[in-house]
Amino acid sequence: GKIQDNYFIAMEYIDGQDLRAVLKKLQTTNKSLSVPQATFITIEVCKGLDYAHRKKSSSTNKPLDIIHRDISPQNIMISYDGEVKVVDFGIAKTASKLNQTQAGVLKGKFGYMSPEQAMGLDVDQRTDVFSTGILLFEMLTGRRLFLGDTDFETLEKIKEADVPPPSMFNKSVPDDLNRITLKALTKDLSRRYSNIREMQVDLTKFFYSAFPDFTASSLSSFLKKLFRDEIKEEVIDLSRYFAV
Repeated sequence: GKIQDNYFIAMEYIDGQDLRAVLKKLQTTNKSLSVPQATFITIEVCKGLDYAHRKKSSSTNKPLDIIHRDISPQNIMISYDGEVKVVDFGIAKTASKLNQTQAGVLKGKFGYMSPEQAMGLDVDQRTDVFSTGILLFEMLTGRRLFLGDTDFETLEKIKEADVPPPSMFNKSVPDDLNRITLKALTKDLSRRYSNIREMQVDLTKFFYSAFPDFTASSLSSFLKKLFRDEIKEEVIDLSRYFAV
């Protein structure tokens, strides 16, 4: 919007933390996400991406062909109520975008790119599937999947896409979840999920058969306990602000 000569952007306030902060907090407290927590978060990420991927123009009703291209922990917000939201479509690519990315130009965070993105090739919505698979792997194992000593080494690891099953590092990961994770992280595009909804459906079938009692409230309780001190500080800061 615009008020006189000043422009502004109104954005939703999400009372919570991004996934990077959650993973960092868990690491410093020697804790980890459980299999149901990691799976639930990934399902919700898939839902957000599916909405964006299927979005149509309000004027022409034609698909916008949105590709996020920057799915990474800092772009996944989780509220203290257990809501999961995909944010920051700043480098998203659409069919109608005027400034098209030149061939060979890399956009996104190196450690969370797909092989085709790392090679500077044309990408489609399957690149977001691969990046979501990286997130799932990291949440399940507590370790970065493609992390080299340099950006170049990281990109080379991504191009190779040599992915071990998550259960190699976390014995509680069942075979079905190994299969889903590895399918999302397949270098061969013809063998990867063709769209994010397929991945969501696969994850949801596994999730509700294995963890039928887990809900957003379960995640909420975990986060409120994990960030108990931070929440108290925020309440104190807000009280001071409104007292002025």
